[in-house]
Amino acid sequence: MTPEEKREIIETYKWIKVKRYQLDEKKSWEERYRELERHHLEETNFLISKIRQLVELKRSLTQLSRQHHRDQPNIHLPYK
Repeated sequence: MTPEEKREIIETYKWIKVKRYQLDEKKSWEERYRELERHHLEETNFLISKIRQLVELKRSLTQLSRQHHRDQPNIHLPYK
């Protein structure tokens, strides 16, 4: 994830790739409710997917970090 992508997630809502709900006054309240419910479901699924991606990224980075530390020689510097 680039620094720009991180900043976008932290500072804005642009990263949420679900179109904003558009209220249509011509429709009945039941139709609007169903549309809003579908919109919330789509948005929720998107957010859950994004969280899973971030968790997987963190898990991968943690594993890489652990592997890197295991591969480093164990050097002890004398104290002064």
